Amino acid sequence: MKKFAVLTVLFMVLALPLIGCGSGDGANSGGTDTGKQVATHQDWPMMMGNMSRTGIATGGISAQPAIEKAWEFESKEPLRGQPVTSNGKVYFASDKLYCLDIPTGKEEWSFQADAKIWNTPCISGEKIYFADEAGKFYCVSARSKNPVWTSKFSSKIESSPAVSGGVAFFGDMGGNFHCLNADSGYEYWSFKAGRGIASAPALLDGKVYFGSQDQKLYCLNQETGELAWESKVDDGIVNPVVASSGKVWAIVGDANLVCFDALTGAKLWAFKSGDKVTAPAVYDQFVFTGSDLDTFYCLNIADGKEVWNAPVGDNVFGSPAICGDKVFFGSDNKTLYCMDAKTGKELAKLDCGYPINANIAISDGTIITCTDGKVLCFTIR
Repeated sequence: MKKFAVLTVLFMVLALPLIGCGSGDGANSGGTDTGKQVATHQDWPMMMGNMSRTGIATGGISAQPAIEKAWEFESKEPLRGQPVTSNGKVYFASDKLYCLDIPTGKEEWSFQADAKIWNTPCISGEKIYFADEAGKFYCVSARSKNPVWTSKFSSKIESSPAVSGGVAFFGDMGGNFHCLNADSGYEYWSFKAGRGIASAPALLDGKVYFGSQDQKLYCLNQETGELAWESKVDDGIVNPVVASSGKVWAIVGDANLVCFDALTGAKLWAFKSGDKVTAPAVYDQFVFTGSDLDTFYCLNIADGKEVWNAPVGDNVFGSPAICGDKVFFGSDNKTLYCMDAKTGKELAKLDCGYPINANIAISDGTIITCTDGKVLCFTIR
C-alpha cells in the first residue's frame, strides 16, 4: 500500500438512499411511446442502489402492484454497465456516457470518452464518476456533461466506482485499488492486490470491501487504505461485493455465493446453484439471488438455507432490487417479475418483449433496466 497524503478525510458510513416507490405520472418516450406517465423524485445513483450494494429502494408500493411499460431507448452501441438515476435523469454507459430524461425517455446528452466504458457510473451530488478501458477516470458535470477533472492510470478500469464523503474508490485491472479526492482527483492512497480488480467495491462501517482475480476478498480501512483482512477463496471475484448486517457477500467464480464475516473475513456459508448465480440483494433477514437453473432464490441471511424458490423457466442473470417488501427481477424468458419478498408469492409480472438479463434499478415508482442495446423503463402502480 502506498500513501500519497497524510490527510484526515471524513467518511460517511453509508445509509441506504432515500428512494421512494410511489406511482408515477409523467409523459412520452424517446423511443417507443406507450403513453404511460412517469414521475421521478428519488434516486438509484450507483450500481445496486447504494454504497453497500444491497439493492434496496426504501419506500413502499401497493399490496397488489401492476407493472406497465413507459418507454424504451435504443443505443447505437452495446450497453456494458447498468443504468443509474439521479434528479429525474437516467445515466448509462456504452461507447459513450448517455443521459436520458426519465419522464420522456429522450436523450439529453451524450459524452464521448477516450475509450469504451465497461463499468457502471456513480453519481454524487451534481457529478458523475466513471472510467474507460484505457485507464482514464472521469468526473463530469451531471448537468452540462463538461469534465470537472480526469485522472489517468496505467491499467484498464472495469470496477464500478463508489463515492462517499468526497472520496472515490475503485480498482483497476493491474491489481491496484485506488482512493481519490472526488473533488480534485488527487490520490490519497492505493493498495496493490495480486491480480486485476474488476469487482465493484462495497462500503460499510468505515471499511471498503472488494474482490480480485487473485482469488481473495479484501477489507481495507477507508481512511488509510491499510489492510484489515483478506480471505482466500477457490476462484476469482469479479462481481460486485455486497455488505450488510455485519456480513459480506461475494460471487466466487460464477457459481458460488459465499458469505463472510465483515469483521474477520471468516467464511460463514456458501450457496451454489448451477453454473452461475447473480450478485445478491439483501433485505431484512433474506438474501436474494438468481441462477442459470431457471430459478430465483430467497435464502436465510444467517445460514444460506433456502427460504423459498421460484422456478421461472429460464435464466435469471441480473441482480434483483427490493422495494418495500417486494422483490423485482427479470429473466431471459422476457418477463419482469414482482414477488412478495418473504413468501415468494407472485404479485405481478409483465412480458417485456426482450430477455431481461441486466440488473434492476428502482427510482420512485419506476423500474429501469437494459437489454440487447436498449434501456427499458416501466412504472409500478
